[in-house]
Amino acid sequence: MTYRRISVDELKLSLEEKQNRNGQIQAIFFDLDGTLIDTMNLHYRAYHEAFKELGGYLSREDFDFHSGPPATITIPLFANACGLKLSGNDEIKNIHAKKKEIFENFLSDSSLPLLPAVDIMIEWFGKVPVSVVTSGNARGAAAILRAS
Repeated sequence: MTYRRISVDELKLSLEEKQNRNGQIQAIFFDLDGTLIDTMNLHYRAYHEAFKELGGYLSREDFDFHSGPPATITIPLFANACGLKLSGNDEIKNIHAKKKEIFENFLSDSSLPLLPAVDIMIEWFGKVPVSVVTSGNARGAAAILRAS
């Protein structure tokens, strides 16, 4: 699977083109984390700290370059960028758990800004079914919503 970030303008244009071509969009799903609410800086800081505890240094450039896919894919990429070798899935799970712990601590002291995609969600709300989704767990999503 290929991941590609698109701008808000590209998203608006894509939705308008689909609406004009097909006459109807059946539903729109918006990702909570990083699409509607700006959490990327906190995710970077949490991963940076988690890898620092292992003796690695994760740069913002490496984080931005590899972000997007699920943690099971990105954590080995981050580790490689840090010059660290992982011993397997258990270590990936441990790093992810540590990162989530650090992230939640950062969330408790943060106020998270909304992103421009919120305007698109509001624009389409009531015209088609609109839903907010996340690949994270309910606890993390609730914490993000409280901080926004």
